[in-house]
Amino acid sequence: MHGDALMGDVMPSLRRRDLLVGLGGAATALAAGSMQAMAGLANESEEITAPPAGHPRLFGSAESITEGLLTLVPKAEVVRRSLADGPVLASAEGIGATLSVEERTALARWACFLAAFRHAEPMTRLVAVNDFANAVPYVSDRRNYGVDDYWATPTRFLAAGGDCEDFALAKFVSLHRLGFHEDRLRIALVLDRERQAHHAVLAVYLAGEIYVLDNQIQSVTSHGRISHYRPICSFNSHRLWVHAG
Repeated sequence: MHGDALMGDVMPSLRRRDLLVGLGGAATALAAGSMQAMAGLANESEEITAPPAGHPRLFGSAESITEGLLTLVPKAEVVRRSLADGPVLASAEGIGATLSVEERTALARWACFLAAFRHAEPMTRLVAVNDFANAVPYVSDRRNYGVDDYWATPTRFLAAGGDCEDFALAKFVSLHRLGFHEDRLRIALVLDRERQAHHAVLAVYLAGEIYVLDNQIQSVTSHGRISHYRPICSFNSHRLWVHAG
């Protein structure tokens, strides 16, 4: 998706509310040893089916809950549809739509994957979901659907590929189906200062930390190790947070 198209739903309203700020920062290298330490912390006993005890500041920003999720981010309806559609997800055209052969194949592969990691440690689930989704080809909305902005359900994404918000949504739904409470999961819309483009990632709140699952970064990464993203807003199926600073 083009960066401007990704933010098409949210930018005008958020600007009117003066909720966006200047964005800055530079990329920070990852360290394998630090990731192992984080994994150890995340694997400590914690009930992932419950909401997190607290919410650290995503990428160091201040955040406020804002009413009107579907008004400001209309395509967040796809999150609700993807979560509410039961064990079999509908295609992007709507609940009850007939799945294509490709979608049925993707759905079966996804179900097998989820079954294999249902009882894994929390961090193992994060890494597995990130790797599983990131193996899907990146395909622009223009190439897939002939439009600049289209949010596909996970089944459609796994069958046809997709762009950044499709990766984030597939990871969101996968982790929710693997037992993570929805309040631990947010799709975050950010500005990537390195590419000067808007981008979408999944933020996961676990063991007092925020882990970022990103189709542009191979490893599950603490938000504190990513300095080139500045968050604009983040949301799940029922709540919107606006970020500043």
